[in-house]
Amino acid sequence: WQKIIASNKAFVYFGFGPVMSKLSCTHLSPLNLSNTATAFINDRCTVEASQRLQSKRENKKTRLQLQLETVYNTALLWSLRGVNTIVLNQHSMSVPSSAAYAEKIMQSFLKGHKAAESAKKWRDEGREGDDGGKAGVAEAKGNDGLGEDGKGESGEGNGSSETKSTVRLFDK
Repeated sequence: WQKIIASNKAFVYFGFGPVMSKLSCTHLSPLNLSNTATAFINDRCTVEASQRLQSKRENKKTRLQLQLETVYNTALLWSLRGVNTIVLNQHSMSVPSSAAYAEKIMQSFLKGHKAAESAKKWRDEGREGDDGGKAGVAEAKGNDGLGEDGKGESGEGNGSSETKSTVRLFDK
């Protein structure tokens, strides 16, 4: 998995619980991810069974391990390793909400929109299957490292800051 992440322009993750509970910091921290322009991390999907399992796992972790799995520390680690733009969930989302988010944001991104534009478009068009979770978004200025054709050109994104969705965008 390390070679796959390091050798591609984009990384997409969809799963239950925080991504850093699956990918160990000790395995991610030595990687050079400067070739990875954008990481779409759609983690923190929840169903009742996954919440119980995640709670059991968290009870066995140290305070430091739990801190490393926070949204900001996840974005910080991926950014320090070289990823230009990181889009990730700030709060838990139900599986239908998470799937709707993934479908809309990836369709927009694959049509040539920048990561910030894709997240904004998803938020503005409404969220199908939304379960009314907590809100909070931070869009950053800059580029996602992928051009209109998705092949690694640079360009400026338009940044704004509002509180309407559960998606966080971190950009260098």
